[in-house]
Amino acid sequence: MNSKTAEISRCHTHLPNEKKELWEKLLQIKSEKQGTWIIMGDFNTVRRREERHNSSFCPSSAFWFNKFIDRAGLFDPRMGGHRFTFFCQSERKLSKLDRYLVCSNFITAFPHTTVVAQPRELSDHCPITLQTETDDYGKPLFRFLNSWLNREGFDQFIKDTLTKFKGYGAPDAYLAAKLRYLKEEIRKKRAIDYPDEIAELRRMK
Repeated sequence: MNSKTAEISRCHTHLPNEKKELWEKLLQIKSEKQGTWIIMGDFNTVRRREERHNSSFCPSSAFWFNKFIDRAGLFDPRMGGHRFTFFCQSERKLSKLDRYLVCSNFITAFPHTTVVAQPRELSDHCPITLQTETDDYGKPLFRFLNSWLNREGFDQFIKDTLTKFKGYGAPDAYLAAKLRYLKEEIRKKRAIDYPDEIAELRRMK
């Protein structure tokens, strides 16, 4: 699997038309080179108005930048850490100029991809890192919703599950094991029922 990386360096003299020309060249290069793409760096433009603070927003530049991302089939992973990546100390200007853009192949391989803007030290830009894995803290906490009791057949499911349990030991250990068994069976049932519930909600909209 080939990997292509392009880095966009900052140039304050770029006009909107020049940036548009750059997006077209990148789009052409990407269309000619099949593989897994990661394009990263300082793009010197933003995607939306809220990505600038105390700094002028150019709708035209944002439009063509977003159009390039869409036409290239790229994704802009969620960024954590700092909201802005560029800080102009003399004029107190803040902007999100740095980002990673990744293709669908990359997202398929690493569905939990995130970007983190790290603390700034010597540079006027925050270093940004691409993270492809999330910390594993084990199974999520078990939560029981009262609304489940209103679903047809759920109470019978509870009775049948408790009847099927086979255990031994002291009464307190037996009860704890029985409840753990019930919890796991409910988890399995919810994993099956949840997609159908989502589909039902969409049909109701």
